Amino acid sequence: MFQLPDSTALNRPLPKKAIYEKFNLKKADRNLLDTDISRMMIVAYISPQTIPALREGQTVKGIYVVMVAVKNKNINDGDLLLLDKLIPQHIVFALQYEELIRFTVVYHRRVLKAEWQKTEQAALSIQGIDLDAVWQYMIATVGSLELSSTNSFEEQLQRKEHRDMLLKQIEVMEKKMLVEKQSRRKYELHLEIMKLKEQLK
Repeated sequence: MFQLPDSTALNRPLPKKAIYEKFNLKKADRNLLDTDISRMMIVAYISPQTIPALREGQTVKGIYVVMVAVKNKNINDGDLLLLDKLIPQHIVFALQYEELIRFTVVYHRRVLKAEWQKTEQAALSIQGIDLDAVWQYMIATVGSLELSSTNSFEEQLQRKEHRDMLLKQIEVMEKKMLVEKQSRRKYELHLEIMKLKEQLK
């Protein structure tokens, strides 16, 4: 699956009920997962045992690929943050909605998401000489980050978040400007938008 070596295949169900009981989840957390997720399955395990050419990393000993069948495309990030907290492993979540897949990872309590793609085209690449490098590559691929950048992942994510915030502000102001009747206020909004757009450069 996902063009991973056959040796990594697990296809082991991960029942929500077992998670609820093992971690004694509060009702609010159960409801959060039940609202968005219909079922989960561990579909692959990447490790030196399943791919002998790979070495263990200093921090990463194995990477799980977990298929998460979701009830809608706009799954709450809180679901994935909760699962990541409960299962202290390195996990690539493959969100499945109808015939679509979206790879997702949690990195430093941030949910990084790739674009939705058709299931038959969805592929996870394994690149690196050890599992630390493979995990870094997967984070970079899913989160659209640059491995070769002089900026760390953390710095890249902060810039990305700042850029997204600016784009949202611009969108809100442009909507305000469209409905504004007073020409003076309209012009003021236009100037504010231009200032924000300068920050995007």
